[in-house]
Amino acid sequence: MSRIQFKSFSKVLKALVKSILGIIVVTLLFHTSCILHKHINSSTADSLKMAGKPSSLVDTEYYQVVERLPVFQQGGIEAFCQYVKTAAKFPASELNKKQKKSVFLQFGVDCYGNVKVFSVMKSSGSKALDNEAKRAVKSSPKWTPAKTGNKSVGKLYYLQVKFNVATKKVEVKEPELK
Repeated sequence: MSRIQFKSFSKVLKALVKSILGIIVVTLLFHTSCILHKHINSSTADSLKMAGKPSSLVDTEYYQVVERLPVFQQGGIEAFCQYVKTAAKFPASELNKKQKKSVFLQFGVDCYGNVKVFSVMKSSGSKALDNEAKRAVKSSPKWTPAKTGNKSVGKLYYLQVKFNVATKKVEVKEPELK
Protein backbone atom coordinates (compact mmCIF):
# COMPACT_ATOMS: atom_id res chain seq x y z
CA MET A 1 0.00 0.00 0.00
CA SER A 2 1.49 3.33 -0.99
CA ARG A 3 1.82 6.22 1.40
CA ILE A 4 -0.92 8.23 -0.43
CA GLN A 5 -3.33 5.30 -0.34
CA PHE A 6 -2.63 4.82 3.36
CA LYS A 7 -3.35 8.50 4.14
CA SER A 8 -6.65 8.46 2.24
CA PHE A 9 -7.57 5.11 3.89
CA SER A 10 -6.72 6.65 7.27
CA LYS A 11 -8.97 9.66 6.54
CA VAL A 12 -11.83 7.40 5.48
CA LEU A 13 -11.37 5.29 8.61
CA LYS A 14 -11.38 8.39 10.87
CA ALA A 15 -14.55 9.69 9.20
CA LEU A 16 -16.17 6.28 9.61
CA VAL A 17 -15.26 6.15 13.32
CA LYS A 18 -16.61 9.68 13.86
CA SER A 19 -19.87 8.73 12.13
CA ILE A 20 -20.24 5.59 14.22
CA LEU A 21 -19.52 7.53 17.43
CA GLY A 22 -22.08 10.15 16.38
CA ILE A 23 -24.70 7.48 15.81
CA ILE A 24 -23.93 5.94 19.22
CA VAL A 25 -24.24 9.32 20.97
CA VAL A 26 -27.54 10.12 19.24
CA THR A 27 -28.86 6.66 20.10
CA LEU A 28 -27.87 7.08 23.76
CA LEU A 29 -29.45 10.52 23.94
CA PHE A 30 -32.66 9.24 22.37
CA HIS A 31 -32.75 6.23 24.69
CA THR A 32 -32.15 8.44 27.75
CA SER A 33 -34.88 10.88 26.73
CA CYS A 34 -37.31 7.98 26.22
CA ILE A 35 -36.52 6.64 29.69
CA LEU A 36 -36.96 10.11 31.24
CA HIS A 37 -40.20 10.68 29.33
CA LYS A 38 -41.52 7.30 30.47
CA HIS A 39 -40.47 8.04 34.07
CA ILE A 40 -42.08 11.48 34.08
CA ASN A 41 -45.30 10.17 32.54
CA SER A 42 -45.47 7.23 34.96
CA SER A 43 -44.81 9.55 37.93
CA THR A 44 -47.54 11.90 36.72
CA ALA A 45 -49.90 8.98 36.12
CA ASP A 46 -49.15 7.60 39.60
CA SER A 47 -49.84 10.97 41.23
CA LEU A 48 -53.05 11.33 39.24
CA LYS A 49 -54.17 7.83 40.21
CA MET A 50 -53.48 8.70 43.82
CA ALA A 51 -55.67 11.78 43.42
CA GLY A 52 -58.52 9.48 42.44
CA LYS A 53 -58.79 10.43 38.77
CA PRO A 54 -57.61 8.31 35.86
CA SER A 55 -54.77 10.03 34.00
CA SER A 56 -56.84 10.09 30.81
CA LEU A 57 -59.37 12.43 32.45
CA VAL A 58 -57.04 15.24 33.58
CA ASP A 59 -54.67 17.65 31.90
CA THR A 60 -52.27 19.48 34.21
CA GLU A 61 -51.77 22.44 31.85
CA TYR A 62 -53.48 25.84 32.40
CA TYR A 63 -55.53 27.38 29.59
CA GLN A 64 -56.92 30.83 28.81
CA VAL A 65 -59.82 29.35 26.85
CA VAL A 66 -61.72 26.23 27.95
CA GLU A 67 -64.97 24.61 26.85
CA ARG A 68 -66.57 24.72 30.31
CA LEU A 69 -65.44 27.28 32.87
CA PRO A 70 -64.63 26.23 36.43
CA VAL A 71 -67.40 26.67 39.00
CA PHE A 72 -66.94 28.39 42.34
CA GLN A 73 -69.74 27.73 44.84
CA GLN A 74 -72.49 27.58 42.18
CA GLY A 75 -71.04 30.65 40.47
CA GLY A 76 -68.04 31.59 38.41
CA ILE A 77 -65.43 34.29 38.61
CA GLU A 78 -68.03 36.82 39.83
CA ALA A 79 -68.82 34.64 42.86
CA PHE A 80 -65.10 34.25 43.49
CA CYS A 81 -64.58 38.03 43.33
CA GLN A 82 -67.27 38.38 46.00
CA TYR A 83 -65.50 35.74 48.12
CA VAL A 84 -62.12 37.52 47.85
CA LYS A 85 -63.79 40.83 48.69
CA THR A 86 -65.03 39.43 52.02
CA ALA A 87 -61.86 37.40 52.70
CA ALA A 88 -59.44 40.31 52.23
CA LYS A 89 -58.59 42.22 55.40
CA PHE A 90 -56.76 45.52 55.66
CA PRO A 91 -53.26 45.06 57.08
CA ALA A 92 -52.77 47.12 60.25
CA SER A 93 -49.69 48.78 58.73
CA GLU A 94 -51.87 50.31 55.98
CA LEU A 95 -54.77 51.63 58.09
CA ASN A 96 -53.22 55.05 58.75
CA LYS A 97 -52.65 55.69 55.03
CA LYS A 98 -55.50 57.32 53.08
CA GLN A 99 -54.86 55.92 49.63
CA LYS A 100 -56.35 53.69 46.98
CA LYS A 101 -54.06 50.92 45.79
CA SER A 102 -54.55 48.03 43.38
CA VAL A 103 -52.88 44.64 43.10
CA PHE A 104 -53.06 42.64 39.85
CA LEU A 105 -52.66 38.89 40.34
CA GLN A 106 -52.31 35.98 37.98
CA PHE A 107 -53.80 32.78 39.41
CA GLY A 108 -55.13 29.50 38.21
CA VAL A 109 -57.69 26.88 39.13
CA ASP A 110 -55.94 23.56 38.55
CA CYS A 111 -57.42 20.36 37.15
CA TYR A 112 -58.39 19.29 40.69
CA GLY A 113 -60.13 22.57 41.60
CA ASN A 114 -57.33 24.00 43.77
CA VAL A 115 -56.38 27.67 43.48
CA LYS A 116 -52.75 28.56 42.87
CA VAL A 117 -51.42 32.14 42.82
CA PHE A 118 -48.71 32.36 40.20
CA SER A 119 -47.57 35.96 40.47
CA VAL A 120 -48.26 39.56 41.30
CA MET A 121 -48.47 41.06 37.82
CA LYS A 122 -48.55 44.63 39.12
CA SER A 123 -47.78 45.51 42.70
CA SER A 124 -49.73 48.01 44.75
CA GLY A 125 -46.44 49.39 46.00
CA SER A 126 -47.19 47.93 49.43
CA LYS A 127 -45.87 44.47 50.24
CA ALA A 128 -48.52 44.13 52.97
CA LEU A 129 -51.38 44.77 50.49
CA ASP A 130 -49.83 42.48 47.86
CA ASN A 131 -49.48 39.69 50.42
CA GLU A 132 -53.02 40.18 51.68
CA ALA A 133 -54.44 39.96 48.15
CA LYS A 134 -52.46 36.73 47.58
CA ARG A 135 -53.59 35.33 50.94
CA ALA A 136 -57.27 36.07 50.23
CA VAL A 137 -57.07 34.35 46.82
CA LYS A 138 -55.15 31.36 48.18
CA SER A 139 -57.70 30.88 50.98
CA SER A 140 -60.31 29.85 48.42
CA PRO A 141 -62.20 26.62 48.93
CA LYS A 142 -62.07 24.10 46.09
CA TRP A 143 -63.71 24.83 42.77
CA THR A 144 -65.23 22.42 40.28
CA PRO A 145 -62.45 22.36 37.65
CA ALA A 146 -62.75 23.56 34.07
CA LYS A 147 -63.36 21.02 31.31
CA THR A 148 -62.19 20.67 27.76
CA GLY A 149 -63.59 17.61 26.07
CA ASN A 150 -63.94 15.05 28.81
CA LYS A 151 -60.78 16.20 30.63
CA SER A 152 -60.47 18.37 33.71
CA VAL A 153 -58.02 21.17 32.91
CA GLY A 154 -56.49 24.19 34.62
CA LYS A 155 -57.90 27.65 33.89
CA LEU A 156 -55.78 30.77 34.06
CA TYR A 157 -57.25 34.00 35.48
CA TYR A 158 -56.21 37.56 36.22
CA LEU A 159 -57.68 39.47 39.13
CA GLN A 160 -57.54 43.07 40.29
CA VAL A 161 -57.89 43.68 44.02
CA LYS A 162 -58.44 47.38 44.88
CA PHE A 163 -57.87 48.50 48.46
CA ASN A 164 -59.49 51.83 49.34
CA VAL A 165 -57.95 52.55 52.71
CA ALA A 166 -59.94 55.77 53.18
CA THR A 167 -63.31 53.97 52.99
CA LYS A 168 -62.01 50.57 54.23
CA LYS A 169 -63.56 48.89 51.19
CA VAL A 170 -62.14 46.26 48.91
CA GLU A 171 -63.18 45.91 45.28
CA VAL A 172 -62.35 42.81 43.29
CA LYS A 173 -62.84 42.28 39.57
CA GLU A 174 -61.45 40.48 36.59
CA PRO A 175 -59.55 43.21 34.71
CA GLU A 176 -60.01 43.80 31.01
CA LEU A 177 -56.88 42.67 29.22
CA LYS A 178 -55.69 44.83 26.37
